[in-house]
Amino acid sequence: MVLMKNEKRKRKRVTYAALVVLGGVAAVLAAQSKPPIDRRALVTRHNPILRAADRRSPLSLGNGEFAFTADITGLQTFPDFYQRHDTNQPPGGSTPLVTQAQWGWHSFPNPEGHRPEDAYAPFDAHGRSVAYASRQATPAGVWLRENPHRLNLAQIGFVLRNGDGSEALLADLQETDQTLDLWTGTLTSRF
Repeated sequence: MVLMKNEKRKRKRVTYAALVVLGGVAAVLAAQSKPPIDRRALVTRHNPILRAADRRSPLSLGNGEFAFTADITGLQTFPDFYQRHDTNQPPGGSTPLVTQAQWGWHSFPNPEGHRPEDAYAPFDAHGRSVAYASRQATPAGVWLRENPHRLNLAQIGFVLRNGDGSEALLADLQETDQTLDLWTGTLTSRF
C-alpha cells in the first residue's frame, strides 16, 4: 500500500514536470513568432515637434557633459524672447537659451563671508534638534543657493535681415518647423 502511494506521487510529479516543460516550450515558440520590437520606430514616434516658438519649451541637446538649448531657428537667435520679463509670471515660466558644459562653473564673490551655518534653521527630528540650510530668503541662503553655479558659455545665433535690411524679429519668421530626432540626437529647424 505504501509502495502504491509513493508510485502515484512519482507519476504526479512526472506529469506536472512534463506540463511545466511543455508550457515553457509553448511560451518560447509563441515569443519567437512575434516580430522583434522596432526600437527606432518606438523612440522616434515620440520626437518633439515645434511649429512655433514657446518660451517655456525650447529644445535642448546634450550628452551629459555639454548642453545647448536652441530656439525655433536651431540656434540662439532670439534669446530675449526666452528671458523672464514679467515678474508676475510664475517661476519656471520661461527657459533661457544657454550653452553649458560640465567644466564651466562660476561663483560670485563672497565679501560678506557667508557660511552654510548662517542659513541653518533648527527642525525637530524625532525629539532632537537638527539644523538644515533651509533659510533661503536670508542673504546667506541666497548666496549659498546660487554658488557655485554653471556658467553660460556662449550664445550662438543668426543675424537675420528682412528684405529692407532691418533686423528680423521672431514674428517675421514664417512656416516654422522644428523636430528633435530622439534616436540620433539631431535637431532640424526650418523656417
